[in-house]
Amino acid sequence: MADVNKVVLAYSGGLDTSVILKWLQDTYNCEVVTFTADLGQGEEVEPARAKAQAMGVKEIYIDDLREEFVRDFVFPMSVPTPSMKASTCWVPPSPVR
Repeated sequence: MADVNKVVLAYSGGLDTSVILKWLQDTYNCEVVTFTADLGQGEEVEPARAKAQAMGVKEIYIDDLREEFVRDFVFPMSVPTPSMKASTCWVPPSPVR
C-alpha cells in the first residue's frame, strides 16, 4: 500500500471511532484529521473535541449541520409522497384495556 500521510476521519468521539483513530495513528503513522457533524446531539460534540485533542489530533473540524440535516433529511421524510399515500392503510383506534 502507498504511504498514507494524512487521513480524514468522520469522528463521533465514541468507542468505535476513537479506536479506529488510534489504530490509524499506530498502523500508518499518519496524521489524522477529525470531522464531526453537529446534527443536534447537543452535549456530545465538545467531548468529541476533547477526546480528539487528547489523542494528539491537531486538526479538528466540527460543523453545525443541524439546519441542513433537518431541511434535507428530516423534513422530506415528514411529507408524504404519492407512493406513501397509496400504500398506507388507516386503522381506527381501539382502546387498550
